[in-house]
Amino acid sequence: MEGVNYLVYLMSGLLIFNYFSEASNGAMTSVLGNFPLMKKIYMPKYIFPLSKCIFATINFVLTLIPFILMNNLNSIQ
Repeated sequence: MEGVNYLVYLMSGLLIFNYFSEASNGAMTSVLGNFPLMKKIYMPKYIFPLSKCIFATINFVLTLIPFILMNNLNSIQ
């Protein structure tokens, strides 16, 4: 198959999978890990998962930079 770059497809799939995996696993562990704190004081329960999802999003955006550079370099050759 001419013009199909396996490395770009693989990396794009891994980036998206790792983002969702990191966000969902981080959100669940933050709820379970901070459950005693949530029982002691009143605070919105969505704060802990939201912080983990924001962290995963920042990590995803930072990993997009090398992916875009790699994609551009592979399309030039």
